[in-house]
Amino acid sequence: MLSRQELVYMAKICEQAERYDDMLNYIRQVAFMEQELSTEERNLLSISFKNCIGMLRSAWRILNNQYTIQLQDQPNDHLSKSSIISNYKQKIENELISYCEDLISVIDYNLIKKQYNYEDKIMFCKMKSDTIRYLSEITTNDKKQFMFNKQSNIQQKIQDIFEGGISKIDPKWLGLALSQAVYTYEILNDKVSACKIAQKAFDGALSELDQISQDNYKDVTIIIQLLRDNLVLWESEQMNEANNKQKE
Repeated sequence: MLSRQELVYMAKICEQAERYDDMLNYIRQVAFMEQELSTEERNLLSISFKNCIGMLRSAWRILNNQYTIQLQDQPNDHLSKSSIISNYKQKIENELISYCEDLISVIDYNLIKKQYNYEDKIMFCKMKSDTIRYLSEITTNDKKQFMFNKQSNIQQKIQDIFEGGISKIDPKWLGLALSQAVYTYEILNDKVSACKIAQKAFDGALSELDQISQDNYKDVTIIIQLLRDNLVLWESEQMNEANNKQKE
């Protein structure tokens, strides 16, 4: 059995070789050890997962698009290519679900470790929130409420963490707020709530802008800009929808 140091080393080697499945396998063994993850180890976990899941999400979107096109072109061809595509899409979907559920178990295991500070716990919450969002992208409508409940549970945990006094310009917190806003807008289709989440985070960050440390300045300003861009886009879309309804 490899030591912790050897597992981390192998994860780094796998990253260089772009063997992200193997990288994830090595670093998840570290994540289930009793000692908390270092910043480097946590980043390795995040990188390996995002690369594994990123390829699957891209494949699923392509297959889903092809499946829709095939149904439109040949709606009565029941033998057909649409069935073949559907079966393969299901295979990709199962792999994606397996990765996401595994990462959630890794995150939940780490969230209960008392050694982590509030900022670290926020980062794990963001990872979990992103993972649930990825699952929601492929979830059928009848399961949307279940996924929404999972997100609500994360929000409560975040609220508990915030009692520890997280700064409004903490890049981990702002990243999580951005993720929650995007999830609420794109997956739950709750545009009003999404704008409220983004606006609250944006206003809070602006109120403490003069307190940003040099180390966090770049990350914070990038996320603030993304929040602003989304707000402008979302509010414009809502205005267009309202105008179209008035014309009807």
